[in-house]
Amino acid sequence: MVVGILGLTGCWAKPDFAKKLGAKLKHPGLQKFTLQEELLDADLNSYRFTLGDQMLLVREQTLASVDEARFISDREFLIDSLYKSRRTPYPGEITATNECREDQLPRKYSHKDESRVLVVYDLWANQRYMYGQCTDEGRALRSLYAVLVCPQSKLGFEIKLFAPGTTTLPEAQKFVQDFQCMNLGPQVYL
Repeated sequence: MVVGILGLTGCWAKPDFAKKLGAKLKHPGLQKFTLQEELLDADLNSYRFTLGDQMLLVREQTLASVDEARFISDREFLIDSLYKSRRTPYPGEITATNECREDQLPRKYSHKDESRVLVVYDLWANQRYMYGQCTDEGRALRSLYAVLVCPQSKLGFEIKLFAPGTTTLPEAQKFVQDFQCMNLGPQVYL
């Protein structure tokens, strides 16, 4: 009988993503990723997962001392500022500004309800997993960058999914809708 109960809940066979973050964060597309690296701290935990040639980075932060709106706006600023048109340091006859072509700009999607606030960017990264390079070399990897706040559990997540440039990632709007905060109620932080 015990085997039947464990078999129904899947306790022994859950992939690493579910083991590490399943009690806090749920997304059906990420449940198959396996843990490669883990860095734990009092307020900030970082995880690196892989699935084939895809890499998933998740940073989990307690928001006890950080305003939830600021958590999101700070991360939006970091991405948005990479793609702003700016003057070149040495303007010349060819160009006076650096700017990205329309197809190199990130697409942004957001969702807010009582259980979560979520912003997702669909964008490109270079071979070193860096955003903001508006060249063909900067289009080596497809990426979905998500910022998720779970107000009830006072947790914030920064989520980066990378795949080779030829890979089709989940549609960003669907990716947004599939995230669920597993609200455990208010947490006590010592």
